[in-house]
Amino acid sequence: FLSMFLFSLVPVYAQEDVERVDEEIEQVLGETTLTEEEIGLTPDKFGYGLKIAIERIRLALTLNKERKTKLALQLADKRLEEAKLMARLNKLEALQRAKEEHAKLVQKAKFELETLGEDEEGLELQTEIESELDEQENKIEDLENVVLIKAKGLSEEQKAKLLELVENFRSENADIKVKVNEK
Repeated sequence: FLSMFLFSLVPVYAQEDVERVDEEIEQVLGETTLTEEEIGLTPDKFGYGLKIAIERIRLALTLNKERKTKLALQLADKRLEEAKLMARLNKLEALQRAKEEHAKLVQKAKFELETLGEDEEGLELQTEIESELDEQENKIEDLENVVLIKAKGLSEEQKAKLLELVENFRSENADIKVKVNEK
């Protein structure tokens, strides 16, 4: 009876540990964390590929270069939100997919930025892009905080992989910021 009683408590303690980690994440991030319902389809769900395909079509059909650049950055921002959620839910493969999609969008924004002129509209757009990139840097910091909190129960190899993903987000963001500053 004693062993049955002790084994029945294990799931309770595990659930309390998960709730404690979630509370810690909420304290660190505050109200900046979006829920799965607010984000919509996430990289771990069936239909995510369709969502990405529709976004790519939308980007392709946007002819104005300024709008295309802004749209690519907005979509990259969505990938960051998805990545934060996937990190919170311990879905590492989905987190990797969000990172890959984010990288593609940042590359697209960087390409479009190179083709923009240096007139008044171009400078105005540059200011908006810098602001958007600053917001994305904050979200990358939030993602890193989630990863560090979640990493407490992971192996060193898993921690290293998660931190490498965060660093990839950071370097992609830094690359486009350099392009903006060059312009």
